[in-house]
Amino acid sequence: MSPEEKFIENFKKNRNSFLPEYIELVNRHFPTEEEKFLFEWGAPAHRAHKNNWGEPTNQNRGGEIVMAILLGDTISPTRSGADAYDSKGRGLEYKSTTGEKLQGTYNGISNKDSWAEQEKYLREEKIGKYHKHKFSLMRRGFPEEVWELSGKKVLDILIPKVKRQFYALQEKLEKGNIPADPRFGVTLTEEEITKNGVKII
Repeated sequence: MSPEEKFIENFKKNRNSFLPEYIELVNRHFPTEEEKFLFEWGAPAHRAHKNNWGEPTNQNRGGEIVMAILLGDTISPTRSGADAYDSKGRGLEYKSTTGEKLQGTYNGISNKDSWAEQEKYLREEKIGKYHKHKFSLMRRGFPEEVWELSGKKVLDILIPKVKRQFYALQEKLEKGNIPADPRFGVTLTEEEITKNGVKII
């Protein structure tokens, strides 16, 4: 095991173990709380740009970078497509929440003209194209727990939910009720994730 791997393994077990020494170092060099904050805000941005990980302050990019490091994945350099890749180069989808319960939300799903087109889009472009979907419950910037589901299993759960929304939208359109945002949004609940997934952290 390399020093880097050993550090990450120890960090997974107790991420607070290094904090007292780190806080003492920061306090010694930066006297005000404002200076401490600016230093700690800038450091991850510098590290992310140096390694082509993308902008950590963009939506949940910082959380995705932390996830990829702890899980041994490779973070995607862009915000489009997969969030990360596994050791075989297969695309991964990350979902995280800071709420009370674990969940994974899929918003902004484009609607198609027919259900056949809609299902094809879900399977080949939006959800099914990712080999694994990883769901994390975040606490203080780090995953408290992470669950993993296959893309196929996620599709099995979400397709019926999207289908109901698809036909509900068709009814509205037939009546002339055009929503301001006709895209779909569905959620995997904590029960669905833990019942069908594997806990990896």
